[in-house]
Amino acid sequence: MRALAALACLALACFILIADAPIPVGSQYVPCDIVNVTLSYSDPAPAGQPIQITSRVTVSCEMYAYYLIKVELADRSSKLVLSSSTYSYYATTSSVVATLTNDATAPQTAGNWPLQINVIVTRQQGGQVMASTSQIFSITVVPYTQTLTTTQEVSTTTNTETLSSATSVTSTGVSSVQTSRPTTSTQNTGIPSGLPTNAQLAVILVIGAMVFALYLMRKRAKRRGAADKTKVY
Repeated sequence: MRALAALACLALACFILIADAPIPVGSQYVPCDIVNVTLSYSDPAPAGQPIQITSRVTVSCEMYAYYLIKVELADRSSKLVLSSSTYSYYATTSSVVATLTNDATAPQTAGNWPLQINVIVTRQQGGQVMASTSQIFSITVVPYTQTLTTTQEVSTTTNTETLSSATSVTSTGVSSVQTSRPTTSTQNTGIPSGLPTNAQLAVILVIGAMVFALYLMRKRAKRRGAADKTKVY
């Protein structure tokens, strides 16, 4: 009888403990829903060059709480996480659209590059995972070809007597300069060379007028002298 009573007491104590046990953290939260994940990237990608993977994530969570969206870019061959980005927000609406960017460097060898995007949504209070999903994709890696950029500069100088032009072309590691010989242009005004200009003609006319005036004065003086000699006193 004592043994049965002891077992009954033990069972009652266990029932009380189970009834008073706290509810596990997270069971009181409504899980989030990752509605859509859209990826944007360049394909093909040059070998050994940096690339960007842009993820547009649509998430629906319970409102009035803080959440963290994390996007990981992983290499499926090496199982390594190449980069990660996060987006923190306070839910005032039932859904949110977040855009996150992950950087990586393409392999040195050409070929198929298998990748994977991992999207994880956590509640910031307590850090519990509310939703997660993955998306696999591949990028074609091609040999890298360096592009040579050429800059051309052209300058021309012109005046009324001499026309000259100089052209210079500069590129990476190469420079050349070409200069044309000056070309003299002569304008034909229609006046033969050797003839006096307008200023010279004016001077000649003035001198001629002065000489003519002196000639008239001397002639009048001679006439007066002759008239005086013929007078009878």
